[in-house]
Amino acid sequence: MDGAGVGRAKKTRRRRAWALACLVLAVAWFGGLIGRFTACVLLPRALPLRPGGGIEVSRLTCAGLPALDGNRAMLISSALRLRAMVRELTRFHWLLPPGLLRHGMAASGVWRPGAGETAVPFMVVTDDHAGDRLLLRLRYPVAPVNRLLAEEYGDSLTSREEWFLGTYDLRYELRFDTLRVRSRDDADGTAALRRFDLEATGRIRLYFEDNLLDARTTARARLAGTVEVTVIRDAGGIGLSYEVKLDRLDANFHNVAPWGDERISDLLRRSLEKSLNRGRSRKRLKERRFPAWLPVDADMDVLLSSEPG
Repeated sequence: MDGAGVGRAKKTRRRRAWALACLVLAVAWFGGLIGRFTACVLLPRALPLRPGGGIEVSRLTCAGLPALDGNRAMLISSALRLRAMVRELTRFHWLLPPGLLRHGMAASGVWRPGAGETAVPFMVVTDDHAGDRLLLRLRYPVAPVNRLLAEEYGDSLTSREEWFLGTYDLRYELRFDTLRVRSRDDADGTAALRRFDLEATGRIRLYFEDNLLDARTTARARLAGTVEVTVIRDAGGIGLSYEVKLDRLDANFHNVAPWGDERISDLLRRSLEKSLNRGRSRKRLKERRFPAWLPVDADMDVLLSSEPG
């Protein structure tokens, strides 16, 4: 074979080698092998990751589904639904290889909703048994809610109103011990309106005076009701507006007769419901905009408690 023939043979072998390499690469890419290797080997070595939206990922594993432990939020999602969220989160989603987000992965880190706001620890778990619906489980201290109440209403909430016995004055301070919010199974594809069941326990310090009763006392209280959340979607993102309805408030006040317990509890329930629905925080929340990827249709179970972990 002359020199020209040898050169052509080498070029042919090189073209075949490149074609084979491209074929192997395509099979590895579309078959999910590169995605799995990236998720389980490369990304854990590149931590922390900051994909945007105030999210920082500090730990990533492919070792199976963990349990919810400690004070954190856990979002359980199918890999398909999580990929849809990632498309909303970053414009570079098309660079992510197939198989990168897969069943049995767990990513943990913190989410900072805004500058100067408290960082919320989170864990995102991919579980293909979850289907299209997201599951959000949150266990967190109740102290931030109590601080918000203090900032919103000062040392105490007040009410002075007329009723059939004349005028009554009511001043009270409420501090939650536990606060639980669970969603009803009523979310549609748009999740324009969500309803949540509300249960709480706490301590009340109260001053009450009318024509028949003058009481300065404390009590342990239990309340229940519903929260309706309206989801607003516009060019700025997602806005939220809420309305609280308290169906029951039971309190056993010290040194007050049983008939006084029922009377004060009912007045307290109506006053607290009115205060929660007219606060500045409600107005600020309605004006604020969250990222479009926020999973407003998630099946939620939130428990805030004074107990650690």
